[in-house]
Parts: sequence; structure tokens; C-alpha cells
Amino acid sequence: MSAVLMTHYNLRNKVQSDIALTKETEDRKLSPLNEIGGGVANDPAKEKLSEIIQTKNTLFDGELTEADLLNCANHIRDKMLASTLLAEQADANEIDQFGASPDFEKVMMKAVVAAFKSHMSMSEQVLKKSSVKECLNELMLSMVYEGFQSKLGGGRGAEAR
Repeated sequence: MSAVLMTHYNLRNKVQSDIALTKETEDRKLSPLNEIGGGVANDPAKEKLSEIIQTKNTLFDGELTEADLLNCANHIRDKMLASTLLAEQADANEIDQFGASPDFEKVMMKAVVAAFKSHMSMSEQVLKKSSVKECLNELMLSMVYEGFQSKLGGGRGAEAR
């Protein structure tokens, strides 16, 4: 035991200041999902998404969200995965040889055009045909509502439980 006995304690506010809890950037670019030294275990899938976001932030102009960037990359990837030529080359080669194939860029550019055309076609149909707009509205209603419910932890339904 100690011979010292504390009888009083006084806490004074000498300096008051606001501190930023997040680092704000003027260019409004998306930040990586896992900063180096962030104290969070590295998840390979998150690291790959972070690389995609960083790369796309330097490629594209405009106010694009993380969802815009990832949906674009996923759509183009999915179109490219439909290529039997690339499937055969991926099976027979390491990634460096696969990427060096002139077919890779050709298929990628075709996939970009195909993705653009499909998005353009669907958007035009929604804008021009009320029946398509109504069906999309019904589909989006449940998808968006459920998305918010999972994002917000259940919403009103969680309060009643």
C-alpha cells in the first residue's frame, strides 16, 4: 500500500479545439479501404477493391462513387469472362503472359463497348417506355428498401423487436 491518500481531484479545461475525425481531401477522391498501418488485418478481396478504386480515381473525371467504379469494373470483367479465347489463354499461361496477349486488350475494348451499349439500351428503355419504368420501379423499391434496412441495422422493424 501507499502512504499517499488522494483527497481531491480537479479537472480544468485549459484549451478547447475541434479536431477532425476523418481526413478530408479537396479532390473528393475515394480513399482505399485499408490504409497501410491502419491496424486492420489485410483482406485480399478488400485490398483488390482498394487497388481498383485507387486506379480508377486517377483514370476517370467527374463525381463517380465507389459503387459507380466497382459496378463498371465488374460489368466489364463479366463481359470479358464470357470470352472462350481468354479462358483458354488464362488456363495455359501465367498472369504476365496472359496480360501480354494482344487478345486481352481487344476483348477488353469489346467488353467496354458492350457494357456501354447494354447500359445505354436499358437506360433508354426506362426513359421511353412507361411499362419498363414501372417494372423497374417495383424491382428497385424492394432492392433499395432492403439495402437501407441492412445498412441501417433493420430500421423500424428492429425497434419493435
